[in-house]
Amino acid sequence: MPSDDTTPEREHSEPGTRSRMPLSAWVAVTAGILGFFVKFSFLETTSEGGQTEIFFRDYGAITAGIVALAFGGWAVYRILSSPLKKNLAFVVIALFLGVVHLIRGFVAFGGEEAMPRPRMRNEFDLPPVRVEFPRESERRMLDRASDRPLRKLASRGSSEFQDLLSKAESGDGAAQLEVGRRYAEGTGVPTDLDAAFEWIRRAAENGEVAAMKDLGVMYKQGIGTAKDPVEAFEWTQKAAEMGNLEGMENLAMLFLLGVGVEKDLTSSARWFKKAAEQGHTNAQFNYGAMLANGDGVERNLPEAIQWYEKAVNKGSVKAMVNLGVMYMDGIGVQKDPARAVELFNRAAKEGVPNAYYLLGLCFEDGVGVEKDPVKARAYLQRAADQGFEPAIEHLKTLKP
Repeated sequence: MPSDDTTPEREHSEPGTRSRMPLSAWVAVTAGILGFFVKFSFLETTSEGGQTEIFFRDYGAITAGIVALAFGGWAVYRILSSPLKKNLAFVVIALFLGVVHLIRGFVAFGGEEAMPRPRMRNEFDLPPVRVEFPRESERRMLDRASDRPLRKLASRGSSEFQDLLSKAESGDGAAQLEVGRRYAEGTGVPTDLDAAFEWIRRAAENGEVAAMKDLGVMYKQGIGTAKDPVEAFEWTQKAAEMGNLEGMENLAMLFLLGVGVEKDLTSSARWFKKAAEQGHTNAQFNYGAMLANGDGVERNLPEAIQWYEKAVNKGSVKAMVNLGVMYMDGIGVQKDPARAVELFNRAAKEGVPNAYYLLGLCFEDGVGVEKDPVKARAYLQRAADQGFEPAIEHLKTLKP
């Protein structure tokens, strides 16, 4: 029978074409999904003005985003060049996930989520006040306010250390902790961070609470061992739950920074409060800052002032600066420039660049003090000499 030329020809395709998805599409979607689970996250530090900043780099999100977009784009080209256009929606999902991961990566590099703040956010008119972890050099443990039963054993020669070492080797937890700390500090023995870690680890496993706190610091800082945020969190949590004040504050900081655990401002505030209520000065300042900012707790300026006052009475220069700003600007309290200047002066005597800077502004404008351009420049210069950037920039605006 002759063919009917008016009948449209059917589109032919290779067997199996209708169900076949480009490999690039599968790679794109897989990358998009795995980006939520596979993490390549690092804490990195940089120095600026003599201070240390802590940054969170999430390379996993960036990698997943690039892979998903690259392979997803190629898959779109393949699909649009084939009769499989109905599968386009499948690849659009991959492209969307790629964009999501790139945004997460961007935030990790530059946004607030990426910087698990080593400082409290400060809404007041002064440079941010830092909360630091740890507060001492790598060769020393954190402020040792905890009980140290063997601290009276000051280094008096190798024979005394050998006696201490014998006790440690026999399983005495307090002696193990003391030996570890001496190795860490180089007190009476050559500094040996590997040996310090080993002895402090033994003491912690032997139930010494202060050693648990120290071990958490060593794991966080990589002192005598590789950095391990999870171990740092676990040992610090044990110390805190067993009543170690330094452990409580350190645990609050780990929650604040998101080190070894998901960032949790509510838990951070709760542990700062526990340590503050038991008299820990830095925790009193930090809890006051969280109340002032509304971080992890409902904002409460009067209560923040109360905790700042307690910290000031115990010599916290950071609390002096923050409380001074509150009195200067009337934040949660009646304005009292004279009281503010008094607090700035107390902090300045301790060499705090923030305080020098603020005093300089007070003398420049005559707020709380007699206007004195000479003193203003002198205080600003002191702050600038310490690398305090706002003071450096402000000096540039002053006439010679």
